[in-house]
Amino acid sequence: MSSTKAENVPKISKKIVKPMNPTEFDPNNVVYSTVKANNEIKTRWIDTTYKRETGDNRIFITARGCVIKSYKKVEMKDKDKKVVDDGKKRKDKYQIFMSLQDESFIEMIKQYESAIMDTSVKRSKEWHDEIYNREDTQGLFNSIMSEHPKYGYAIGGILSRDFTCKSKTDEVPDVSDLEVALAKNNVVDVCFWFNKIKLNLDKSKIGLEITHINIVGKTEGVSSEALCMKPEDYEPGKITLTKVETNKEGA
Repeated sequence: MSSTKAENVPKISKKIVKPMNPTEFDPNNVVYSTVKANNEIKTRWIDTTYKRETGDNRIFITARGCVIKSYKKVEMKDKDKKVVDDGKKRKDKYQIFMSLQDESFIEMIKQYESAIMDTSVKRSKEWHDEIYNREDTQGLFNSIMSEHPKYGYAIGGILSRDFTCKSKTDEVPDVSDLEVALAKNNVVDVCFWFNKIKLNLDKSKIGLEITHINIVGKTEGVSSEALCMKPEDYEPGKITLTKVETNKEGA
């Protein structure tokens, strides 16, 4: 299995932009560009920046205590989900998927996505070439978070070209091999760059990249053994039976 070396990833520029905490973010300060398009790969999007009097206007926000679930290389695909094979040389892209533990970050995403849908109603002709109401617009967008009834919220993202990684714990002393540093169940603080809104015919969503990760610890996760009952722990009379259910065919 090949390894991804941190030294092969371009270094971040010397100008450091301090990311916001989720509670500092105000969706009313987001500035939306006009609709942009790349006809070659059939994509449309809107750039997003943040209204500030001075300084960098990019939207960087930190989510703390995320737990890594997977890290892998991804292929570039067009709007029709077909792998782009145009002969051009492109840098490899890597995706990371994590469970979210930061409640303030989760709430911020919900507020931001709601604000985007409100703006989409006002600009539906420009964004979608149709006039839509709030209910219609809600059906056009996918949340960037997935939710599991038991395990909570999760999010994924692509590592940016300027991605950097540091370790703040002795449990992970070396980050030169990202496949080891970003292993499953490592706990990380993640800086997200919210840079666009992707406009697809089927579903649209917020576009983001991951610019920096601090590794802050490890967790063992939930093993299959933890979900199983040992024979000696079984107590008769504690099994619950549900009502008999049938499908439409009566089976």
